[in-house]
Amino acid sequence: MSDHSIPLYSHPTTVIVIDDNDLFLQSLDLRMPATMACLRFHNPRQAVARIHEEVELLPIPDRCFSPPVKSLHWRDSIVQLDLSLIEQEINNLQRFRRTSVVVADFMMPAVDGLSLLMNIKKPWVKTVLMSGANDQTVALKAFNDGSIDRYVAKGRSTTLDLVVQYSQELQREYFLDQQRSIQESLSLNPPKLLDDVTVSRYFAALAEQHGFVEHYLVGDPPGFVLLTNRGAMQRLIILNDSEVSEQVEYAISRGAPNAVVKALSSRSRIGYFCEGDEIYGDEPFPWAEFLLTPTRLEGNETWWAALISNPPTDIDFRSVDSSYTAYLEELDAKL
Repeated sequence: MSDHSIPLYSHPTTVIVIDDNDLFLQSLDLRMPATMACLRFHNPRQAVARIHEEVELLPIPDRCFSPPVKSLHWRDSIVQLDLSLIEQEINNLQRFRRTSVVVADFMMPAVDGLSLLMNIKKPWVKTVLMSGANDQTVALKAFNDGSIDRYVAKGRSTTLDLVVQYSQELQREYFLDQQRSIQESLSLNPPKLLDDVTVSRYFAALAEQHGFVEHYLVGDPPGFVLLTNRGAMQRLIILNDSEVSEQVEYAISRGAPNAVVKALSSRSRIGYFCEGDEIYGDEPFPWAEFLLTPTRLEGNETWWAALISNPPTDIDFRSVDSSYTAYLEELDAKL
């Protein structure tokens, strides 16, 4: 996966900062974005205990992906991830408790930060070492040999900003690394929509416009389930040209009106068609309710995208209990 790739899934996580200097932690508290879950510790032992806490549900790679099955289409092979599996994740408030980044000061009375970071046993957790002028040579060596992911020189005007910047960058890398291991183990090609720069830019613009903070790839039809920090859910459909052609064939096979077939054929509409449409039985299928006006994206190939607010779904999601805002409020209540 490249730097511009869209992760298969992403949700807010927790950043942990360890420093025996309470004044530094207070300053960082003021600088950290209000939307970032950050726990600050001056006691390394307490921090290590929190880092190694077990979360109720294992990360998605450990429970939501099937063994390798060779197939011609990514929906049937790469990611065995459907709404019933996503439901297990988005209804679990504890997903936000997963530690993605640990930032530690080098010089602390009880333990040195480098040893602490190198002894973290959690897979995929990213690490940042903060070092004074006397320790920068050691910190640079640790970074160059891969023992840590970033290092920050303390006592500079840029120190706090770099801690925030690296925390944001590494949260993204945390998810991408999990997904590299998935794709390598399956030895199959990833969905092309994830690696198309044009799609990535469109996705990023939507996330900024609507305030999406988590997303999950789904395949029926292809696209994403997206949620804001307060748990408002939307569904993004992204189809390539051949997938729209499949929808045309589907509409014809179901006896859709000529106007529907024509709209799909001309790409003036795409469909939100999925398994389970047969529930209408002998009743006329409400084609108009499932047709969407798409945005055309020209990338490595032609894509057709449409965003649906309050999509029909069988996910029993309670935003009051399971949103990111609910988690942040829980953290604030414990301070």
